[in-house]
Amino acid sequence: MTAENAPRSQPQEKLPSAHLDRPGDALALVQHTFGYMPQESLVLIGLAGGSSGGHLRVDLAGGAADPYAMARQCAEWLAGPHSQPSPETAIALLFTQHAPSPLHSQLYDGLVHTLAGCLDSEYGVELLHVWHAGGDAVRNYTCRDETCCPYPGFSISAELDSSLERLPQLTVRAGAAAGPADLLDEFLTPVHAPSEASQRVVRRMVKTAAASESVEDELTLWGEALSRGRGSEPSMWLHTAEEAAASMLRTLARKRVRDALVPLASVGYPAAVAGTLFHEELRRDPGGPRVSKTVNSGADSPRDCPRGWTRRRWTAFCRTTQTAGSAQRDPVPTGGESKFLRLC
Repeated sequence: MTAENAPRSQPQEKLPSAHLDRPGDALALVQHTFGYMPQESLVLIGLAGGSSGGHLRVDLAGGAADPYAMARQCAEWLAGPHSQPSPETAIALLFTQHAPSPLHSQLYDGLVHTLAGCLDSEYGVELLHVWHAGGDAVRNYTCRDETCCPYPGFSISAELDSSLERLPQLTVRAGAAAGPADLLDEFLTPVHAPSEASQRVVRRMVKTAAASESVEDELTLWGEALSRGRGSEPSMWLHTAEEAAASMLRTLARKRVRDALVPLASVGYPAAVAGTLFHEELRRDPGGPRVSKTVNSGADSPRDCPRGWTRRRWTAFCRTTQTAGSAQRDPVPTGGESKFLRLC
């Protein structure tokens, strides 16, 4: 194929550029970068080679006590020796709850002037523009001439719509991240309580569920459930294993089980069982002999059995403590099966 008849590459359509001296373009870039429009925030955007580089957002409330320290810290984060890419210039945006007014200069002049001075003197970065957005208005923060820039400023919605029509690549896609406040509200929103009918069904299932007086059996059941939750198998299996769920809920009526769940999840089955057995015996007989020295020796004969213990219980206690200290193992006994209920 000769150069004459080779297919020519189609020239790529040049996308329009954002002009950050326009409030709508600056707001569109911030919204596209973070996925949401910040609130009560200071946003810095570094510029280098005609492109935006580092982006920084901090809460304004964090600098209320010492805005000068906050300004110096933000300047270092954006343009300091560890910043990549290092900006040549920058713009800043103040996001407040209320629309811009002359009163805001008393609140934020120290922050803005210190920020501009620190960027310029310490890092050679010029702060080109400072936009102030609040309510539904955006205004040039540094302009004090009300005939040039009347308060409260331009309409945010109008400026943003105009910029996004010209810069569709900055449109925030559907399902983009919500802001921190929205995510916190969603996390703290209480789940719907189960219906009374559902509660009656659960109470009935728990009342008739299989039960055991053995702490080993109780923790075996919980240990297998925790083991499944750690693996690749989805934890939703518990919602279909009604008998297992009912038995687990029934065991929670016992304080010893509730107390043992954290050790069971963190250090495993043998240590959780041993600690629970030992604690129960001490509670029955607080003045009885301490058995830690005997346990460490691995004794399991009747003559080494502490007062008030049966040989079978003492032997099981010694076996579990020896296993916990000498081997790494799953959080459930070999076989992974409870004596009174098998998980489906």
